[in-house]
Amino acid sequence: MKRYQAGETEMRAVFPPEALEQVARVIKARRKHTLAPEEARRRGFKPTHIATSEFEKQRA
Repeated sequence: MKRYQAGETEMRAVFPPEALEQVARVIKARRKHTLAPEEARRRGFKPTHIATSEFEKQRA
């Protein structure tokens, strides 16, 4: 890892892609929890976007 920029409480670094898992462990990175599309529909959530082809069909 190469320190690129450092502040009092933060740092920007450059590292090789092969080290991603190790870096994620060190900084305690977490994945954002997301719902599967089927579960979202089951819970009544509406889609946040419409694919272009679907949008065109709705306009016709």
